Amino acid sequence: MAETRYQLGLACTFDKRYDPAVAHYRVAIAIIEAKIKQLSRVVAGEIPPSSDVDPHGFDTPQQLAKKEMDELAEIIPDILAKVLSFLCFYCGHIFVSIALEKSLCF
Repeated sequence: MAETRYQLGLACTFDKRYDPAVAHYRVAIAIIEAKIKQLSRVVAGEIPPSSDVDPHGFDTPQQLAKKEMDELAEIIPDILAKVLSFLCFYCGHIFVSIALEKSLCF
């Protein structure tokens, strides 16, 4: 689900629809944060791991949950950097437009 929202955010960004892009990126981050919270409860032993854990694997369910948490935590700064990048680009265009508008008014 987070991947879908991220891809929708990218599509909106390429289409220069920045408000919907930010909304999609925010939802993607919220989904990732919720998953991290759930996984932290697995690591802490508060809830059982999902049933799709390989019983013959080398890692315990808690170790697998911790690995997934770490991977997900690395994604959030990447999404935020993308948002910041296109916001700077967008705001830069607004600033240039305002500056040109003001200079043409003299």
